[in-house]
Amino acid sequence: MTASVVILSRHGYHYLSRLLPALVPCLKQASIPLKNVLVKISPEDEREKNLIQQYPFSHIVIPDDEFNHGGTREQLRTFFATDITIFLTQDILPAQENFLTHLLKPFADRKIGVAYSRQIPHVGADFFESFPREFNYPAQSQIRSLQDLPQYGSFLFFCSNSCAAWRNKALNEVGGFPETITNEDTLATAKLLQAGYKIAYIAESMVYHSHR
Repeated sequence: MTASVVILSRHGYHYLSRLLPALVPCLKQASIPLKNVLVKISPEDEREKNLIQQYPFSHIVIPDDEFNHGGTREQLRTFFATDITIFLTQDILPAQENFLTHLLKPFADRKIGVAYSRQIPHVGADFFESFPREFNYPAQSQIRSLQDLPQYGSFLFFCSNSCAAWRNKALNEVGGFPETITNEDTLATAKLLQAGYKIAYIAESMVYHSHR
């Protein structure tokens, strides 16, 4: 099974300067080649570009007015033609070196179409950032299928592309990410579940992520 990582950044030098060095040992532990990392950056942001060039990563420039959460991810997910594409946003930080290793484990089951990590708020995050993460990202992992709809309700389709891994073959079967401004992760998850795939929430794969 091959895997690649796509990081979406928008004028994100401040975030990337912390994320990229922290990510390197995580990639090595998960046996993901460093050359299998693509960073989407903003045009004319020389600090982003110069930072990325310190690593054996690829980068692609997409103008801000052409960015679309669903469409851009659909454009970039097959850049490396790997079995699995892991999407990260610029503002996450690994909470452990083995978060990618844990995130990839459930794909041993061929019916897993997507897996996503547990999000922990950054130190100092306010209540409105901390509480939703405690509610949406419990301490116990979950494997969910369409049969679990009575138990989970609409939460069945919950997923976050801040840190999520996708089986490209499965996405191809359901038409990929929809070209939508937001919620592409939830919409794609719904299509995968309706096609008979399962979603894995991996509580052992932890990242820091909050906005305030």
